Amino acid sequence: MSKRTKLTSASLLTIIVAGSVVSPVSAWHPRGVIIKSVRDLTTQSADFDANTPGTSLGAKSGDILEYTIQVSNSATS
Repeated sequence: MSKRTKLTSASLLTIIVAGSVVSPVSAWHPRGVIIKSVRDLTTQSADFDANTPGTSLGAKSGDILEYTIQVSNSATS
């Protein structure tokens, strides 16, 4: 097999492989929302927002805490 034939075969194979890789793809973009809250069961406190440090719950050693995590996705497919 000559160098020209090998080069032509390699070029043709590259075009075939590249053509089979390129195809339309649909992407799904989720819109995830995570809401965290915490409350002290020992003192029966109200729910506190656990998403930012500024709204933290003051708890003592030995207090029983209840954490709630809600995960949702508002995106349409």
